[in-house]
Amino acid sequence: MTADSVEAWLADWSRISKIAQELYARRHIATTLNTADAEAETNYLTFLSDVNPQLETAEQELKQKLLNSGLEPAGFEVPLRNMRAEAALFREANLPLLVENRKLGSQYNKISGAQVVSWEGQELTLQQMRPITQHADRAMRERAWRLTAERWLTDRSAINELWTKLVPLRRQIALNAGCTDYRAYRWRELLRFDYTPEDCATFQTAIEEVVVPAATRIYTKARRRLGVDSVRPWDCDQDRDPLNFPTLKPRAGWIPGLAAARLARNDANSRCDGRPQVIPLRVLFLNQFYLPRPIPFLQLLFPQDRLFHAGVQFVIDQRMHAVLLGEAFGHVILVLPYPLDQIAGDADV
Repeated sequence: MTADSVEAWLADWSRISKIAQELYARRHIATTLNTADAEAETNYLTFLSDVNPQLETAEQELKQKLLNSGLEPAGFEVPLRNMRAEAALFREANLPLLVENRKLGSQYNKISGAQVVSWEGQELTLQQMRPITQHADRAMRERAWRLTAERWLTDRSAINELWTKLVPLRRQIALNAGCTDYRAYRWRELLRFDYTPEDCATFQTAIEEVVVPAATRIYTKARRRLGVDSVRPWDCDQDRDPLNFPTLKPRAGWIPGLAAARLARNDANSRCDGRPQVIPLRVLFLNQFYLPRPIPFLQLLFPQDRLFHAGVQFVIDQRMHAVLLGEAFGHVILVLPYPLDQIAGDADV
C-alpha cells in the first residue's frame, strides 16, 4: 500500500464493510420486526457468534495495517483519530464477551417486544397505550399508566436476571481492555473526545441547581391548571402543552407522498403483514410523546450500539446518505439508499 494506492485500498475496504453492515442490519431488523420470529432470531444470533468475531478481527487487522503504514489521506484526520482509539481498545479476548453482551441485549428486546396489555377488549402494545395516557380524562390516564407499569413489573425478575449477567460481563470487558470500569470503556468505545465524565458531573450539578427549581415551578403551575393536590406521573404528558392542544394522532391509512411512492415502487418486495406501520422520518405533525420511549429508563443501558460497529472508510467525495446521531459529531454513518423502504421498529425508536 502506497500513497498512490491508498484511496483504492480504502474504497475496497469500504465496499466490503458496507456489505457486512447490511447483512448484520437486515438480520437485526428482522428480529425487531417480530421478536417472536424464531428463524429471524436464529439467523441473527448465528451471525453474531460465527461471523461477527471474524469481521471484527479482520477490521482490526486492516486498521493496524493502515495505521502502521503512516499514510494519512487528505481529509482523514478525524477518521484516523477514531481508528487509533478503536485499535487501542481492541482485545481478542473480548470478542466472545461482546457477542454475549449483544445476545443479552437481544433477549431484552424479546422481553420488551412481547409486552402487551388488554384495554377495553383490545390487545395493545405499551407503545399503543401512550396516547391513552394523554387522554383528557384523568381517571383514564391513571388506569392506563398503572396498567402499563404493572406489565413492566411482570417482567421484573427476567430483566433483573439479565442485569445480573450484564454487570459482571461488562466489567470483565472493561478490565480486559485495560479500563478501570465499564464507563471508562464505553467512553473510549463511543469516541467521546470533546468532553469528559467530569464535564458530565458538572452538567448534572447545573441541572440540579437550575433545571430542578424551574421544573418544580412548572409542576406547580400544572397542578393549579389541573386543579389537583399533586401532579402524578399520569399527569405529566397530558399537561406539557400550555396551549392545551389535543393529542395528535396519525390518520388511519395515510402515508406521506414520498413514502407512498417508494412503497408502491417496491411493493413486490414488501413484507407488510398488516400490522400498523410507522414510516421513519416521514411522520409529520405528531406530538413527540406519541412515539415510543423507553420505560423504564434502564432500557437504554441494554442495547450496546444498536448497529454493527465497524470502522468504514469512505472514498473521498463519495455520495452518501448521512445520519447524525447523538454521539456522532465525529462520525458519518451510511444508511441504505432508500431507508423509507426499510420499515422497522426498535426498542429505542
